[in-house]
Amino acid sequence: YALTQAAGMAQVSGPQGGVRFDWDGAEVSALGLWLDYGGWPEEGPLHQVALEPTTAGADDLTSAMALNQERWLAPGETHTWLVRLTLLAPD
Repeated sequence: YALTQAAGMAQVSGPQGGVRFDWDGAEVSALGLWLDYGGWPEEGPLHQVALEPTTAGADDLTSAMALNQERWLAPGETHTWLVRLTLLAPD
């Protein structure tokens, strides 16, 4: 996880193009990065990369609470934020 500032941005690109995410760091304060080089799933391993804008720099509530980054919602309350996705042209 990496904490974001006022504006968050992450991208993956290469010769065949790419993808870019932009978001407001005040609304979405962290970026999770998932890299899997064929270790999961066991039945059909895949190579995976995931960019995951997130509201805390942790995988679970207990860890987020330890970082003082948890977000609480009242029953029936919702919270939304905007993440802009841009497809990038090939190099």
